[in-house]
Amino acid sequence: MLTFMTSFHGLVLKKFKMFTILKIHSFSSSVCNHRIQSMAASSDVKLLGSRPSSFVNRVQFALNLKSVDYEFIPENLQAKSELLLKSNPIHKKIPVLIHNDKPISESLVIVQYIDEAFPDGSSILPSDPFDRSTARFWAAYIDDKWYPAWRSLADAKEEESKTAALEKITEGLVLLEDVFVKCSNGKGFFGGDILGYLDIVLGCYLGWLKATEISSNLKIMDEAKTPALVGWAERFKNHEAVKRTLPEPRELLHLLRKNSSEPESAQYRSVPVGMESEDLDDSLIVCQRRPSGKRRLLRPSDTDIYSQSVQ
Repeated sequence: MLTFMTSFHGLVLKKFKMFTILKIHSFSSSVCNHRIQSMAASSDVKLLGSRPSSFVNRVQFALNLKSVDYEFIPENLQAKSELLLKSNPIHKKIPVLIHNDKPISESLVIVQYIDEAFPDGSSILPSDPFDRSTARFWAAYIDDKWYPAWRSLADAKEEESKTAALEKITEGLVLLEDVFVKCSNGKGFFGGDILGYLDIVLGCYLGWLKATEISSNLKIMDEAKTPALVGWAERFKNHEAVKRTLPEPRELLHLLRKNSSEPESAQYRSVPVGMESEDLDDSLIVCQRRPSGKRRLLRPSDTDIYSQSVQ
C-alpha cells in the first residue's frame, strides 16, 4: 500500500511539473507574439503631411510620445497625390495617418486614435472620464474659437481691426492660462508631469506664433499677462517628443521669404474663400513688408509654402 501511494504521488508531481512547464511556455509564447504584433503594428504606419503644418506636427508629437516608428510622406497640396485623394476623399486634407492600410483623418481624431491604438507608454488623454471630457472641450475651444481669432488677424486691413483681432487672441490666451493652472495642478504641463492632449493641441501652434511675433514685432504671448503659459511654452518646445519636430520660427520665415520672390500682384494675392484649416493651414500668419514700407500679414497660401517637401 505504501509503495502504491508513493508511486501515485510521484506520478501526480510529474504531471504537475509538465503542466506548469506547458503553461509557462504558453505564456512566454503569448508575450512573444504580443511583442511581435506590436512591432509589426508600429512598423506599418505612414503619415501624409508637410513639415510646416501645425496640424501635421500635432500628429508627429503624439507618435513621438508613443515611440511609434512611422514613414513620413511629404505632400504637395498644389498637386495632391493619388494616395492623399484616396485616403481622404471627403476633405482631401492633411494630415492623414495610415495604419495597417487603414486611413484616419483630422488631427484631433488621429491623436486620439494613436493614444488608443498604441497603449504602451503614458496615456495622452487623461484616464479619468471627467478630466478626459474637459480636455476634449478645451481642445475644441482652441481649434474652433481661439484659432479662428488668430486667422482673423490676417484678414484685418485697418489698424482698428488688427487691434480688435489681437485683443481676441490675447483674451483667449488669458483664458487658456487659467485652464493651464487648473489642469496642471502646479506641474509643468496641461497633462501634469507628462505631455498630454491639450499640450499637443495648443503646442503645435508655437512655431508659427513665434514667427508672427518676430516678423511683425507683435507680443502675442506676453509674460505679463500669461506668465504660466510662457513658462509652459518653453518646457513644451524643449520636450524630447517635440524639439526635433516643431519647426524653428526662423526656418518658417525663411520658407516664406523663399517663396515670396514673385511679382507683387501674385505675391499679395488673396486667400481663397472657404479654405479649410487643415488644408493650407491659414493659422500660419506672418507679416511681410511691402515695397512701400507698409506691412501686410501673410498666410502660407500666399506663398505656396506647402509646395515645399521639407521633412
